[in-house]
Amino acid sequence: MLAAVFFVSASALAFEVLLARAFAITQWNHLAFLVIGIALLGFAASGTWVACAPPGPGRGEAFAPLLVLVSLAILSSLCGLRFIPLDYQRLLLEPTQAAFLFGACLLFSLPFFFAGRLTAAAYLARPEESGRIYAASLAGSALGVAAPAVLLALLDPGTLIAAAALPPLLPLLPRPFRKRSTPALRPFAADPKMCALAAFPLLLALASLSPLAEGLRRLAPSEFKFLAHARSLPATEIRRVAQDLRGEVDLVTSPHIRFAAGLSLAHTEALPPADALLTDGDRPVFLYPPGPATDRFAARTLAALACRIPERPPEAVLAIVSTGGLSLAAARAAGATSIHAFHPNPHVASRLGAHYGVSFSSGQLRSLLSRTAARYDLIQVEHWGASLPGAEALDQEHLFTRESLAAMLERLSPEGAVTVLRRLRLPPADTLRLWSSAVAALERLGAPAPLDHLFLFRSWDSVALVVFRNPPQDREGLLARAAAARFDLVYARNADPGLANRYHAFDRPYLFEEHRRLEEAWERGAAEAYFRGALLSAAPQSDLQPFPGNQLKWSRLADLYRATGGRAHVLGWSGEILVAVTLAGAIGAGAVLLLLPLRFPARKPLRPQAAGVLAFLALGGGFLLAELFFLHVGTFWLGDPGISLVLTLGGFLVASSLGGLASGRIGAAGLGRAAALAGAGFALPAAAALAALSLVAAREAPVRVLTHCGMILVSGFALGLPFAPALRHLVPRPREKAYAWAANGCASAVASIASAGIAMEIGLHGLFIAGLACYAVACGLLVSASRPLPPARAAAA
Repeated sequence: MLAAVFFVSASALAFEVLLARAFAITQWNHLAFLVIGIALLGFAASGTWVACAPPGPGRGEAFAPLLVLVSLAILSSLCGLRFIPLDYQRLLLEPTQAAFLFGACLLFSLPFFFAGRLTAAAYLARPEESGRIYAASLAGSALGVAAPAVLLALLDPGTLIAAAALPPLLPLLPRPFRKRSTPALRPFAADPKMCALAAFPLLLALASLSPLAEGLRRLAPSEFKFLAHARSLPATEIRRVAQDLRGEVDLVTSPHIRFAAGLSLAHTEALPPADALLTDGDRPVFLYPPGPATDRFAARTLAALACRIPERPPEAVLAIVSTGGLSLAAARAAGATSIHAFHPNPHVASRLGAHYGVSFSSGQLRSLLSRTAARYDLIQVEHWGASLPGAEALDQEHLFTRESLAAMLERLSPEGAVTVLRRLRLPPADTLRLWSSAVAALERLGAPAPLDHLFLFRSWDSVALVVFRNPPQDREGLLARAAAARFDLVYARNADPGLANRYHAFDRPYLFEEHRRLEEAWERGAAEAYFRGALLSAAPQSDLQPFPGNQLKWSRLADLYRATGGRAHVLGWSGEILVAVTLAGAIGAGAVLLLLPLRFPARKPLRPQAAGVLAFLALGGGFLLAELFFLHVGTFWLGDPGISLVLTLGGFLVASSLGGLASGRIGAAGLGRAAALAGAGFALPAAAALAALSLVAAREAPVRVLTHCGMILVSGFALGLPFAPALRHLVPRPREKAYAWAANGCASAVASIASAGIAMEIGLHGLFIAGLACYAVACGLLVSASRPLPPARAAAA
């Protein structure tokens, strides 16, 4: 029995981590909040099942089918990842996508449902061994989180998902020493029926791992990703460079690939070919061949405009390449003396350094900026976004916050400039937010006239924001060079409107006019009123709310629909649409799971105490809001969401389990204090994280990792204190325990999905406040629920 719990827990948690990696490949985001919500709904459904039809004593023989079902559910989920044509970006275009989303979530929750069934059955069958069962579950879950972190460097996610179907079958295999098996393990000893039962999923799992099933294990990226397009080009070679928690990096070599964002109309030569480095099938970084043709091409792009500021080759250039690659080619063409390349992924960064023969670094940008002693003449931030517009709406990105821009400006020489290269988007919101964040960064540094530092230019498809450390002495020369390269002016303080909309003409100079309105509002001190009235969100962003792709305003949804010509698919570019749809689904599923045991009772009606149920709901919501808070913090500090997911999940799992073990002496009278201690245990590390968010990000990697893990362990231990004693004292009967488990899981699932919307709409401090509020409510409810009932009510109960 302990072996069954151990291996099932390991497989379930491994599948959860791998599902996030699979979503990063097949979709446009890792969707960690959705993965966690799917897992918790599956576990909650297992509690509902037990509450509706609890197994009687001695039901150990039912463990074998559950082990088989866990294995089959994981294999079915792999098939679903491969063959369900889900693309959440098309939710508003194709109504069938909602059905695909619902079906996929249901399918992916099955491994967790059967795993929860088995664990619950183990507790009910052997209540006297609950401590050992708990330890087996903890050890297996820890292994399940850690194993993918190591194995993803060797095997792809599809192969590891197929391999995750094998551990649940191990307790069913023949044992050579059957006579020595303990009484707890005898139901799993060699038995012809069990071996026959395990044979089918075992053969399926082994077949899925064979070379013949490589097509099944190969997760296909979205048809709109760059990799899918590249595969359609003749004479194209695709080679896997590296793979790990950070993503799969592919090198695409083709004579047909061209990338010319921000190209001047003055360039009339053929475009040079380029190789492409892709992360999870998209986010291309282009490698241009060295030579005079590439230099002439690069010198006529928006990336090169800043390389001629001032009128001399820049001595030191920092190229921050998220996507693109033009900044490195332009700096080399301009004759820069020293070039340093940065990319978050170390595999991409090393390739950039080797190709261009420059120094490179990776990881956390804020740490690099704080530790370097260099002064740069130019810092180029190149971020063109995903291949599909709006696909990065859910991405947590700290490049464009006011704190980040201020850190870049501090590393400039007196005449230096920061240039941000982005895609041109209408209606104007992205450039307005960049402009306002840059002004906020300059004000943060004490610039007396921040608007004099800013210039904004555009080509037909791109924009370049140029932010000087000090107002440029040769302002007119800069405008003249931009005009000579046939770039339109979008913003310069008190600029001539005739400089806008000359070469890449719209019906009207939309961007110039909107930036002029924002400038006037800023000078009047009415910027906040402007942002409130804007069609899309354009307010400056901070490290507490780092979602540059999130621009939708729910209050202006109807106006945006009309402004975009009644095209509903434009609204699908916003990440809030996916969050809203999945949140509605989670609330509906949670309501069904909580109502079923009340509507369809087994043997005896279930009458849970209202205060107790609400307390478990509050505990579940608070725990997940706290966990997702630290997941977002870790994404910033560690520089990667995949690494943050593994460390946060594993840390909370271990720490909260230790807290549960330490809660054995907490009596019914101490439940309120346990909840209060949990709230304090979350509040203190979380408040410290908010206060030191930028400070820790600027430190070396070991300091950031240790700080993150330390806060998780402290918070997780405290958050693990109230649940077990509340389950022990408030709900003594097995069915009531299962119902409380279901309530806790449902609230956790809803909170995990709601956390994405809270983080985007309010910020990380919104998660902090919501989590703290949940524990405050839980504290009051636990105090109320733990009071002895009056004799009459006790007799009725």
